[in-house]
Amino acid sequence: MTAVVTVLARRLKAAAQDITEDQFDWRIGPVMLLQGLALHGFAFAAVLTTGEAAMAIVAVLMGFSACHTAFQHAGIRIRILAMQLAPPTAQMAATIIAVALASSPGTAVALYLALLIAAFSIATLGWATMRAQSRIASLQERSQTLVEQLKLQNQKTEREKLRLEMAIHEAEAVAWDIDYESQKIYGSGGLDQILGQELTYETYREGRALEMVHPEDREQVADIMRALAAAPGRHRCEHRVMWPDGAVRWISSVGVSLANDAGKVTRILIFSTDVSDKKHAEAAVLEAKAAAEAASNAKSQFLATMSHEIRTPMNGVLGMAEILRRSDLSAEQREQVDMLVESGEVLMALLNDILDLSKIEAGRMEIEETATLLGDLVSAAARFWEPRAAEKGLALGLDIAPEANDWLQIDQIRLRQILFNLIGNAVKFTASGRIDISVTAETTAAATEKQFAIRVRDTGIGMSADEVARLFRTFNQADASTTRRFGGTGLGLAICRSLAQLMGGTIEVESRPREGSCFTVRLTLRAAQPPAERETPQEAAPARPLAVLAVDDHPVNRKIIATVLTRMGKSVDLAEDGEEAVSRASVRAYDVILMDIQMPRMDGEQALAAIRAGSGPNRDTPVIALTANAMTTDRDRYLAAGFHAHLTKPIDLAVLTAVLGEIGASRADAFVVDTGALAVG
Repeated sequence: MTAVVTVLARRLKAAAQDITEDQFDWRIGPVMLLQGLALHGFAFAAVLTTGEAAMAIVAVLMGFSACHTAFQHAGIRIRILAMQLAPPTAQMAATIIAVALASSPGTAVALYLALLIAAFSIATLGWATMRAQSRIASLQERSQTLVEQLKLQNQKTEREKLRLEMAIHEAEAVAWDIDYESQKIYGSGGLDQILGQELTYETYREGRALEMVHPEDREQVADIMRALAAAPGRHRCEHRVMWPDGAVRWISSVGVSLANDAGKVTRILIFSTDVSDKKHAEAAVLEAKAAAEAASNAKSQFLATMSHEIRTPMNGVLGMAEILRRSDLSAEQREQVDMLVESGEVLMALLNDILDLSKIEAGRMEIEETATLLGDLVSAAARFWEPRAAEKGLALGLDIAPEANDWLQIDQIRLRQILFNLIGNAVKFTASGRIDISVTAETTAAATEKQFAIRVRDTGIGMSADEVARLFRTFNQADASTTRRFGGTGLGLAICRSLAQLMGGTIEVESRPREGSCFTVRLTLRAAQPPAERETPQEAAPARPLAVLAVDDHPVNRKIIATVLTRMGKSVDLAEDGEEAVSRASVRAYDVILMDIQMPRMDGEQALAAIRAGSGPNRDTPVIALTANAMTTDRDRYLAAGFHAHLTKPIDLAVLTAVLGEIGASRADAFVVDTGALAVG
């Protein structure tokens, strides 16, 4: 038995020595101590049965030594009562047991049990102490982690606070906090500089803060403050405040309300910025815009009035000149009349340029695309200038790519205007040599689009690089000597570039002094379906002359239109104003009515409405606006009012003949003939 106890004690000690610090758990020490105490009891039983007291004492000492070694080798460095008392307790127990055995076995048993209880209590105390120490270490580690996290959070809060202060400073804003719990208003400084006076919580609570707000803005501000106080949220507004000295300042504010856990608003944070300078600048911009629009409208109205006033006498000049041209004249007289007509046409071209420039600057120029053969359009423009080029001995060449013979979407009027200007300039500025006009097709990515380059090249005077740089400015020519020598206003090319840009294209120029110039118009055009074929209207020989009522308040205009229509074989009645026109139209049927617009007593639009509303014989008779009002807006308004067509003064006899021929041949539906001087709807 003694040998068995000895072996067990040695194994217990060896197992304790094998435990490393990494493997230690707070449960190992008490378990091994209990194992040692159990070993004591086993040894004591051996003493009682065998009487080998000396060997039992040795076994008990080895058991206690094993427990002590277990705690030491497990990494426990706690020198508390349980560990300090282990060795002397073992020695004392061995001595007491030896003495007790010598006197009485019963006494020995009692002493042993008492020692066993004491040892168990010591072991329990050591176990509890170690567990508490482990928890303390864990709490210390967690506390350290929390401390580090708190430091990081404080640092982040400080950074955010610094950023907020910098943002408020950069925005020149003032932050203020209405705290309902403390009943105070906290500000970041400068609040009185925005409001012009001090704001206290009492002033806010009593509602007197609204007295600082401009009367026109008080309802808006009151609604927002009520919304902020009622529920958490965010609101923004701009309003005016009135300073005690009467000054008015604009304030832009953002308010955010915060609530407690019960949902009750406890704080309102407001960030305010003085935006008076911004508001004053915006007001100045609006005033400048309104002034610019008023000036633009005044200019447009002035140009429209001047156009009307110039076209009216020019109608008399060119109308009479055209009538005179068709008379029997000598060669010298015909030359003089041609010069008169040419001078009038130059004056009208200048007037049209000014009107076009006005429309472009006002953004009122519109592009109206129709199915067109580009090759035919360019060829017609070249043919128009052939006689003038031949007079100067210039050769005029024309080269058109086959792709230009396809139907394309083009604004005929505007492209014709560009071509007339470029070819006309080439003829004007070229004294000798030639002018070449070409149309080439260029590659494009879209299958439904084609890009074309229209070039007008001459061997004229040419230009320097500086002159080219100024070329497309309004009222600009190469130099003053060019104006004196060749005339012109310098508007044409500026208008051409604007028109090309409106059509999505560009105009480029290459030029050298005394070598000539080359102007290139690049346009991307969409394919178009061929228009429906229509027979060219021809005026049939009627059984009676076409009955025409001509209405105009100007006696010269009435004389011209009567002379022209009479020579065309028409039956003509004349009326001086709208009232007379309505009266005549109520008793006699006419085939067509030519109506001036601006007339006393009753204008042309009112006369048309009265004729259409009446029960006379001309309710469905075509009425043509024949007027000096040549603006696009005028034309659109007249067509919308029910006029059959819009013709401008001075009268273009070819256009007038075409319109009357259309009406004489048939009372067909409304049609459009677009020649720049005519619009029919």
